[in-house]
Amino acid sequence: MRMMFGPYTAWVASRLLARKGELGISYDKIVELTGVSKPAVHGALNGKQAIALEVYVLLCDALQVDAGDLLDQAEAALTTTPTPPSVFELAADYSDEPTDYERFEAEHDHDDPA
Repeated sequence: MRMMFGPYTAWVASRLLARKGELGISYDKIVELTGVSKPAVHGALNGKQAIALEVYVLLCDALQVDAGDLLDQAEAALTTTPTPPSVFELAADYSDEPTDYERFEAEHDHDDPA
């Protein structure tokens, strides 16, 4: 049996749980629609345990979510790495005042080691 685990599990579970809330569907109704036990449904939606892919597909069907699209969204969300600002962007005051770096450069511009 193939399993989904790690950050994907938590991300997907949070979206499925939100969808459950949007639909106003109970755990018992999900159990009825999927044939998966209530503890397994609860475990899958809490995001703290691995989800069997077969269970994932059944949950997506019951919650009217496209399983492939949700995995694509998870992939995009979890692999997008924000670009950190440079040290100089962090130091910038964004006003008319020069940054510490600009003041340092201005003060030491005449320091030529030649």
